[in-house]
Amino acid sequence: MDIEEIRSARLARPFNPFNLVLVDGRELVVDKACYLTISPTRRFVTHSSSERFEGIPVERIRALRFVAAPSGHTIGPDSKAGAA
Repeated sequence: MDIEEIRSARLARPFNPFNLVLVDGRELVVDKACYLTISPTRRFVTHSSSERFEGIPVERIRALRFVAAPSGHTIGPDSKAGAA
């Protein structure tokens, strides 16, 4: 997953909630931009929820799945970025 795609999704205005789809099959909900940060090295993201926070290496993120998109729009290696 490209860090710029993650950064763009996080900074989008208006913000569109999305899930981080991990290579192990888990999906982490990012329903507010402040729940996701990008490390200064741009090699990790930190995801937080009401229960905990987790550091995730960017290479473990397979795709972004936008929650509010009509067809479960996904950005990642199995889809075309920007496709509706």
